Amino acid sequence: MKIPPFYISSRGHSATTWLTTSLSKHPEIVCFHGTRSIPPKSSGTVPDMSPEQFIDGLITCSESSHGKVFGAAHGFYGISCKKAVEERGGKFTAIIRQPIKRIHSCFIHAHKKEIIPKDHEDYNNATSIGIYKYISDHNLDKVKSRRNKQGELMISGVENIFYHYCKSFIYFDLICIQEAGKEFNFKMEDLVTSKQEFERLFRYITQDKIKCDQSYIDSVNLKEKINTHTKNEPPEDIYNSWPASFKYLFHKAVMDNGMDSVYRTYEDMGYTVPEKSLNDFTINNMSINDL
Repeated sequence: MKIPPFYISSRGHSATTWLTTSLSKHPEIVCFHGTRSIPPKSSGTVPDMSPEQFIDGLITCSESSHGKVFGAAHGFYGISCKKAVEERGGKFTAIIRQPIKRIHSCFIHAHKKEIIPKDHEDYNNATSIGIYKYISDHNLDKVKSRRNKQGELMISGVENIFYHYCKSFIYFDLICIQEAGKEFNFKMEDLVTSKQEFERLFRYITQDKIKCDQSYIDSVNLKEKINTHTKNEPPEDIYNSWPASFKYLFHKAVMDNGMDSVYRTYEDMGYTVPEKSLNDFTINNMSINDL
């Protein structure tokens, strides 16, 4: 029985790896991760395919494997893959996660080595929120020194990276919920703790045409595997650990994505985000005062 491909738009690192590995445990499914090429190679090592070419490649893989269902999970294509996969009869869905925790996890996973020298005594002790103390202690968040002639805030270095994560991840969540609908934006926190929710995702992407028996579900290791490189800090603790400039940049990203829409969307998904405006910051030529 021929089953069209699927695409799961999920921005993250170890959590998305866990998802693709879990899906690929099923003998009739192959789920790629971290690629925009067929056959899969690391993104950037070969010319990246368009969404249409990539989905066509998944179909070719399926035809060559005598009927296995092929799909992929990553944030590379995002919502741009929805049309391509649905026009070919497949399913598109997205994974959402508590935004502060996702920003935090992806930021330190990708940039810890750039921020803390590996031979520094804090390197192994700063795997999670301790990294922000290092940033503050070593003056890596000096936004006050980066202004243009008009006195407008200029971003560079570590702050620029952090702001990019905030703005792009919030936009990613908003557009996926708007385009795919709340029902088909699966919460990672639920997938890693609920067999029922994992099965719901499985049945949706396979269009309920593949047997999802109890032995397979039991083989999926549901132990809150949201990530392996951070501790399980509450989002409030993560937010409070951020340097003042990071808090400012997070709220600037909220504002840039439409403040009311951001708060409403996350609240509707069951997430709490601190409701601050840029007016809650005191910014002058000397400093950004903490909240």
